[in-house]
Amino acid sequence: MGIANTTFRFHWLIRALTRDRCNVEQRTALYVPALQTASLGWLVDFTQSAISDYNPREGREVREEDCLVSEDAVATLKELSLARIRAAAADGTLLNHADLMRLLYAWKEFMDGDASQVRAWTGTLMRAMMRRLQLWQEL
Repeated sequence: MGIANTTFRFHWLIRALTRDRCNVEQRTALYVPALQTASLGWLVDFTQSAISDYNPREGREVREEDCLVSEDAVATLKELSLARIRAAAADGTLLNHADLMRLLYAWKEFMDGDASQVRAWTGTLMRAMMRRLQLWQEL
């Protein structure tokens, strides 16, 4: 079973377990504090899912009872995700993350399409790599 399938199953499961048992305010009160300590990948997945709840595909309408969290909480989750992505970029763990590319695209998405921070971070990495190559060539 691939990771994408497992992630999809987890999303389906949490929706199935809470949809009829909790209203959106209760789900928000449950999920937002829990996500404070979630892994970076899971936090980003959940945030993207919450965003998509309020941006349905053409022909579909937003039904708040089907949403993971309240619309107000989506902004909180985006900020939390951005803070965690930036922290991982700063401490070097982002570079070694198994889903690096997906996280870079999410970083841009959570910045409303502004890729400047992603470019700045990747540019810094590229410059450091080039300096190392130059030093290696000089040996």
